[in-house]
Amino acid sequence: MKPSKREQIAQAAMQLFIQHGYRETSMDQIAAEADVSKHTIYNHFQSKEGLFIELVEQFICEQFQLEFNSDLSDEPAAGLRRLAQAFIAKLNNPEYAAFLRLLIAESGHFPHLAQLFIRRVIGEERHNLKQYFESHPDWHIGDPEVIAYIFLSSMSSLVLFQEVMHGKLILSIEQDRLIDQLVDLVLSNSAVQVLSPP
Repeated sequence: MKPSKREQIAQAAMQLFIQHGYRETSMDQIAAEADVSKHTIYNHFQSKEGLFIELVEQFICEQFQLEFNSDLSDEPAAGLRRLAQAFIAKLNNPEYAAFLRLLIAESGHFPHLAQLFIRRVIGEERHNLKQYFESHPDWHIGDPEVIAYIFLSSMSSLVLFQEVMHGKLILSIEQDRLIDQLVDLVLSNSAVQVLSPP
């Protein structure tokens, strides 16, 4: 089915924003790429800023939805490892890496978009993981919220440094190796005691 004019504009604009950045992309370029007039773009989105904000918000809310799916009857290490692998796999998508470069580059001009990403992706996943830890009191996790933050932040930063910032050859830690150590950290009583306040 042929996309609507609005979809044509959205697809063309996102491609150009990711390739060239917000400031370097003109409405003339978007019109040419979408094969529409500038007037048509303004009819749908009012301004370049409005178009950019709507596209980024939509991408975050639709494309970054992560399914927190772990059976509480799972063996702990297997359940945590599956959650970690799903989280990294989602963020590891080249399309997401390109989008994150754009989001970071424009975060100074559009801080609310960066905050939306943190709230909807990192914040919601941290909350879900905290609840998952709390559902396992037998693990004796002293501060589920902080451990959830450490767990997710470690994986997020690895993807950020390796994929988004092109540092894979410099920071050559295998993702499975990181996941193994994070799972050990969560499930090790001695590690939890070190991280918990006295």
